[in-house]
Amino acid sequence: MFAYLLINFVLALIWCFLTETFTVTTFVIGNLLATGVLFLSRRLLGEPVFFRKLGVFVKLLVVFTREVLVANVQVAWWILRPRLRVQPAMIRLPIALETDAAITALAGMISLTPGTVTVDVAPDRKSLEVHCLNVPDIAATKAGIKEMFEKPLRELER
Repeated sequence: MFAYLLINFVLALIWCFLTETFTVTTFVIGNLLATGVLFLSRRLLGEPVFFRKLGVFVKLLVVFTREVLVANVQVAWWILRPRLRVQPAMIRLPIALETDAAITALAGMISLTPGTVTVDVAPDRKSLEVHCLNVPDIAATKAGIKEMFEKPLRELER
């Protein structure tokens, strides 16, 4: 029960940030909306699934944020060096995601990470074409994307 209250409080704060109004009324409305969201998610997904998926989502969000920050520093370093020493590559990344939402999320996360951009999704939705600014090891790059982004998305997809 404490977890539901904490999530409710966080969702209400998010509502205040989204509306850019930090008043008691906005916070109360945010709490009511959050209660409704939690009630519907509990009835639809069941309590254990909700908490498992929430944990995976938060972990994915933290990993994605870290990767974006690290990639920003790396790209800035590559650009500011006297000689540009990068090994650009176009790689085909096989994926095991099934839903359009998960594939779109993966493509978006790749494109939002500096130095990489998703160019195309295969017609059979089994791979992505990704352009990378610097790829010293293609296999390691593929494994990194699959481990950091695709694996949690597969768990959220179930």
